Amino acid sequence: MRKKKSPYQRAKDALDAVCNMFIKLRDKKKYGGVCPICGKRPIQCWFHFIPRGATAIRWHIWNSCGACNGCNMEERNRRGMPEYMEKLKARHAEMFGPDAWGTLERVEREERIYKRSAAELLEVKKEFEDRMAEGRY
Repeated sequence: MRKKKSPYQRAKDALDAVCNMFIKLRDKKKYGGVCPICGKRPIQCWFHFIPRGATAIRWHIWNSCGACNGCNMEERNRRGMPEYMEKLKARHAEMFGPDAWGTLERVEREERIYKRSAAELLEVKKEFEDRMAEGRY
């Protein structure tokens, strides 16, 4: 028998789905469908510059981009790879500006212990849906 998901988990899953769609659409338009990390393969997935386990910034638009599966796999293997992190930080600065990385780290640090409620997650989901409906990527 399958365990019933909590309202929080259902909201988190729904927000993940909408954010995934939003980020991939945004970056397919912005980068012509090509992965902005490697510039070679098509966008296939939702990539996090700072791992998605950092829930304070999991859905932050500066922490995400559309990427190919190859770059996404590198994201998962980047621990202990300072040269790869430097490459990511440089690419992030090109995409979002030189101060964006510091902002993400600050927000993650300050809000690390705060867990959003299911209602708050659904509000963020609605914001992404509204932006997509209006074509604001």
